[in-house]
Amino acid sequence: MDSATIDRKNPAWIIPLTQARAREGASLDASKADDRFWIVLVLSGTALARVDGRASAFSAPALFCLNEREGFDLVEGKSLDVRVLSFHPSIVNSSFDFANIRAGGEGLPLSSSQDLFWFAPFIERDEGGNPGRAARLEIGPLTAERVARIVEAVAGQIEGQPDEGWPCRSRSYLIELLFLLQRIRQATAASGFPDAAEDAAGMEKVILYLYENYSRKVTIGELASAFNTNRTTIMGAFSKATGTSIKDYLIGIRVRFAASLIRDTMLPLSEIMERVGFNDFPHFSKTFRERVGCPPSEYRQRNCWMLSMYPDYRD
Repeated sequence: MDSATIDRKNPAWIIPLTQARAREGASLDASKADDRFWIVLVLSGTALARVDGRASAFSAPALFCLNEREGFDLVEGKSLDVRVLSFHPSIVNSSFDFANIRAGGEGLPLSSSQDLFWFAPFIERDEGGNPGRAARLEIGPLTAERVARIVEAVAGQIEGQPDEGWPCRSRSYLIELLFLLQRIRQATAASGFPDAAEDAAGMEKVILYLYENYSRKVTIGELASAFNTNRTTIMGAFSKATGTSIKDYLIGIRVRFAASLIRDTMLPLSEIMERVGFNDFPHFSKTFRERVGCPPSEYRQRNCWMLSMYPDYRD
């Protein structure tokens, strides 16, 4: 598997992000590499793989987040469809490398350290547990479909390179995927809300649903139907578990993701607005300002590390 993608129109522009696909009968070796994180998504089939050197059997859907010290070697499988992304953390922010990520952001500016949480699924491990199990995130079919759509979007950009904006757009899709992976990890973690375990688990699933669908309109009725309850019950349980309403929580997701894209890409603010589920720019700008303390354009001027590469950029 290649280690980077080269801009076909400007070979000097190299993006440390690649993708690959393996179906039944094909080999897949995401061997240990000192300069890559790996996302391995198994969409169908059953398989036996060596994860960080240890045998691991699993069936689809399965999702692995591997760091530069680990590896994934597909030994054998049946009816397999596997997607792989590999990337260096500098694609998210040029300040990032494996050393400062593992050091908890030591020496990084505050605007950069805010994004370190994205790498938790790749870095944080239970040292006493099975490495393969620690690297695996538990997902269901709907979550697998959501992850697959984002992976396809990344692949479409780096393979097709449809316009000059493909490097930023491929980065934006990767950031969206990292955003979702962190929430999946939190949703399946042993710790949760301080209520009873079954209540915490129920709300974690609702939160994950919001993360999977924040880019479109989500109604309370839809949530009640999806989780086999009624509007009053789900609103009350959510408020008790999180301390906020479903609407406010959803807005928070949208603004947080928008801030990530503003910090780490040069995508137009109008495109970012649509990506995170807003359809009216004045409303988006007002909501962002209320939550973050300044309008989106000012936030980019203060925090976007890419601005130095585009001195003539105007929102």
